[in-house]
Amino acid sequence: MIHCRLCRSQHTQRSFTAPNNHGRIRIDNTQYNLYYCKNCTSYFLNLKTSSQYYQQAYQGSYYPSPSKFISFLNHISFILKRIHIETLLGFPNHIKILDIGCGPGEFLSHLPSQYSKHGLEINKKAARIASKRGIKMFTSDIQKSSLPANYYDCITLWHSLEHFDSPQTVLNKIYHSLRPGGLIIMNTPNSSSLGFRLGRQDYFHLDAPRHLYLPNPTSLKLALTGSGFHTIKSTPQIFEYPLDLFWSVRQHPWRAIIYLFYPFLKLFSSETITTTAFK
Repeated sequence: MIHCRLCRSQHTQRSFTAPNNHGRIRIDNTQYNLYYCKNCTSYFLNLKTSSQYYQQAYQGSYYPSPSKFISFLNHISFILKRIHIETLLGFPNHIKILDIGCGPGEFLSHLPSQYSKHGLEINKKAARIASKRGIKMFTSDIQKSSLPANYYDCITLWHSLEHFDSPQTVLNKIYHSLRPGGLIIMNTPNSSSLGFRLGRQDYFHLDAPRHLYLPNPTSLKLALTGSGFHTIKSTPQIFEYPLDLFWSVRQHPWRAIIYLFYPFLKLFSSETITTTAFK
């Protein structure tokens, strides 16, 4: 019996197979089995991982240089994320923040000096760039590393949680490292979205085999509650990937109708979600 990667339930079933796609790009035709958990409603890969897996998956050119248009969207995204964090924390004068899977530190480097900036990244090249930007870096796998207890005001995971072998272990460590009243905020794919339900193996954010786990508001609430978090809220994230729904349904027989009403459907499709919770 296959155990769920998140809740460890045995009530799982094989759902469909997917090739090695990264966004809209087909990398190769290797097929991966996606499983569905009847308990927490998440989807996951039954894929063995190791330290070597993570080193191979996130080295080299995993963080390519963005185009000018993507850089502009990222800049807007960073501003909105900062406003969101400060609003939820009540606009404190000083914020100790840890960004898990921070890459070269672009988000952290956009934050002002009132932030004490810490990042965690296993891509050594990206971590060196982040360090040169004045960010205090951890370069070990969070699933095996020790973080300070009751220290951070905010811990962020911008499309990181779905990459971990054991997301519940990661959430437990984050809970331990946040101060009482501290905030976790993360962006993830949403397996309850229109793009996933219609696109399946073409879902833009499927990203097998790098995304080991595809959550939704139900499974995230279950996982966060299990780690001790409260005041859990998931909201749609529509501005980061404007064409993700477009590429997700590119093989669907109803794609012409979907494209005709694309702006409206994109507004309500919740292809990715932002989830917040407090310790």
